[in-house]
Amino acid sequence: MAGTAPQVEWYLARGGQQYGPLSDAEMRKFVELGHLRPTDLVWRQGFPDWKPGSVAFPEINQPRPSASATPRTASSGRGGQSGRTDRGVRGPTVTTPPVSERSSGRQRRGGRRNLGRIGVLAALLALISAAGWYGWQSRDRLPEIANLLTSIQVQAVSSAPAAYDVSPFAAAGDTAQAIDAALQKAVLWRLLKQEFAEWYAARVKDVEQLRAQKRDDAAVQKMLADSIVGLRRKHAAQALAASPRHLRQIAASFHENLQAMAKAGTEHCFGLISYGEASPRVLDMVKDPAKSEHLHRQMTAIFEAIVNGRKSPQKYSPAEKADYDVLVEQLRARGWGEAELKTFSDQRALAQAPHDQVCKLVQDWIAAHLSVKDADIQSRLLSETLRPLVHG
Repeated sequence: MAGTAPQVEWYLARGGQQYGPLSDAEMRKFVELGHLRPTDLVWRQGFPDWKPGSVAFPEINQPRPSASATPRTASSGRGGQSGRTDRGVRGPTVTTPPVSERSSGRQRRGGRRNLGRIGVLAALLALISAAGWYGWQSRDRLPEIANLLTSIQVQAVSSAPAAYDVSPFAAAGDTAQAIDAALQKAVLWRLLKQEFAEWYAARVKDVEQLRAQKRDDAAVQKMLADSIVGLRRKHAAQALAASPRHLRQIAASFHENLQAMAKAGTEHCFGLISYGEASPRVLDMVKDPAKSEHLHRQMTAIFEAIVNGRKSPQKYSPAEKADYDVLVEQLRARGWGEAELKTFSDQRALAQAPHDQVCKLVQDWIAAHLSVKDADIQSRLLSETLRPLVHG
């Protein structure tokens, strides 16, 4: 299922503080107007670590034209201010060392709080004043700069952006503090810490104990996977009581994960269908952070639905025969005939089918749900179809 390309989001570190996100267009304008200094640190998805501004944007190393010797007369203003001069960029030396913590992926958008107009200006003025930027440009350009600043929504973040392309089952470190820091690199674990604080603290202790017992990473990975599965099953009913948007997101992320697993190998896809995220094949695959993103997104989507279902539960009517008739139309559009319909509706026949066929049928089944146009029909179907996924 084709998806839109993810938007690039930038983060900036200066003076011990981190700010963001900035869209790519906003960041380019930020650079163009001379805001970015070579000693600033910047990060976006795809960077293995923070980079100096001079490395990420080499153009800022080029000399900027100066008009300091050219007096300018203000075209308007109270009292008239002639003889005003432009000044080049200037700022203090940044004393904060580069951030050493690896950060990769992008921040979960659902948890982002947009600042109001006043809050945006306050955050930006704090950034500018802390860096000593007030003299960076002549006052003739203040209207242009003010327009730019009010268009950029920037908020300080206390740590590096959480990521999806990290293993949701990795927890490096031997101490509770180090383990917590490692887990908080993952979007899923940030959500779990926020919404299930006591459960999260217990898992950190579990990892700490396993490390003290000299258990290997595989044991830690298996414990975390089993714990997440248990928490998911405990709150399955709440996931199924989430909004239609959350149900669609679970289905979409599951479909994308199935596709990714199928590309890795039929047995990975079949393992996910048969045994869930704790499947040995799946656990082995997501040891590689580059192959973790789709599973990570699926798991996060389920827990986001759980949170939504706890706070604003919805009740869905059972799917009707007419609803399934609509679904069958979508399946036939994907090439299903009587043989596929019969196999998928017969549990024994499906269990005996070749693994690659099962993988293909399940992908089609979920994609067909996502293609149903009527929102009410789709919600009724998904509330039943997703039961095995969140309960299993």
